[in-house]
Amino acid sequence: MERLAFNYFTKGLADSTRRTYSSAQNGYLMFCRDAALQPLPASESTLCYFVATLARDNLKHSSIKAYLSAVRFLHIAEGFSDPFLPSLQRLQYTLRGIKRCEAEKGDNKKERLPVDPTILRLVRRVWDEKSSDPDNQMLWAACCIGFFGFLRAGEFTVPSDSSFDPEAHLCYSDIAVDNSARPQVIRITIKQSKTDPFRKRVDLFLGRTSVYRCGVHRDLHAACAAYGNCG
Repeated sequence: MERLAFNYFTKGLADSTRRTYSSAQNGYLMFCRDAALQPLPASESTLCYFVATLARDNLKHSSIKAYLSAVRFLHIAEGFSDPFLPSLQRLQYTLRGIKRCEAEKGDNKKERLPVDPTILRLVRRVWDEKSSDPDNQMLWAACCIGFFGFLRAGEFTVPSDSSFDPEAHLCYSDIAVDNSARPQVIRITIKQSKTDPFRKRVDLFLGRTSVYRCGVHRDLHAACAAYGNCG
């Protein structure tokens, strides 16, 4: 019965969140071991020391808060009460100080421009230099599908070969067209997304246009043909 309850408890987190938490929890436990501190239950001082060390190692304020969420989940999973209740004022001031110091250093993050038709045209110009390369055709098709389908990268890409899951990731069989010779409409089945954690799946339909930046362009057909045995 205990194992059954714990199984449902762990299902309270998405798989991706559970993996992220696991990495952060291992980092926290290693920190406590190296600093000879008691990890569970954590004192406010231990948490302050932990976040200060993360900041020293150049982790951003937003990432540090994610680490603390993982520590909170670890406490609850081990049967301890929420370590942040009642509010830990010293920890909050420490986090505020980290955020302020981060702002004073300036934002060193690379600017992420929104992908608009102008940027899409520039990308296409680079890939046109090697238009016969099937990788370029595949990447251009992916860009068009992502652009016109308003997709997040994780909804139609795979992090690595080892993490590919045919039950979750996009496969060749998830793409269908109304006419294989000259498709006018393409249907893409998205198996999972941030707004579909239970994998109910959703079908996206993209229509052909006469412009070069088209999700149902001949390049998409060529890319599918070149990678027909993928997935």
